[in-house]
Amino acid sequence: MLEGRTPVRKRRVIAMDGLVRALAQRCRAFEESGDANLVLEESAASQARQLGELIVSVGPGAGQVEVAAHVALGWLHWCRFQVLPEDANQADLAAALRYYSAIAQVAPYMIPEPVFQRLTQQKKK
Repeated sequence: MLEGRTPVRKRRVIAMDGLVRALAQRCRAFEESGDANLVLEESAASQARQLGELIVSVGPGAGQVEVAAHVALGWLHWCRFQVLPEDANQADLAAALRYYSAIAQVAPYMIPEPVFQRLTQQKKK
């Protein structure tokens, strides 16, 4: 998976994988417990920022970990959108749609149905 990549790029891809796992664990725990703090606390935002920066720094071609990163970020923002008040959740909705739309062509099966429906509605406008 990492053959032919520079050592810096390898480290970044490995870091992406760790953050993807951490965010996925956080979102799963939120869905199981309903504890909104899991997706709203600063450490969640920090992990998301770091992962977003790594996506940019690694660039295209990171393969499965790139898709997984978009899924994890979309998932986190979708969870946040669901728990924040309506007047404070639109930025998270926009972020979730942006991250999921980035993978819609290559991995539509990774997009939750309600998000997929919103993406479809956006395309019709």
